[in-house]
Amino acid sequence: MLCRQILNSLRKLDKPVLDKPVKQLLSIDFAKQFPLRITHREDNAVNRKLTERVLHKLGYQPEMAGTGLEVLEALKQKSLI
Repeated sequence: MLCRQILNSLRKLDKPVLDKPVKQLLSIDFAKQFPLRITHREDNAVNRKLTERVLHKLGYQPEMAGTGLEVLEALKQKSLI
């Protein structure tokens, strides 16, 4: 609300800025079109959570790891190394 008021003041609009519906750009069908098994390593918790959410919105079920050792362990369990 405060943000809209500031924008209206800065733009000097006669009519207020309205919240427009956001078009979803990420499709859960993306993973169906491009199937992947994803293991992602990120030591920053915020970046890890953000990456996980984006991948989920694309339809993936990523395996997240905080360290390289966790990645190697996950790959061993799946017999990929």
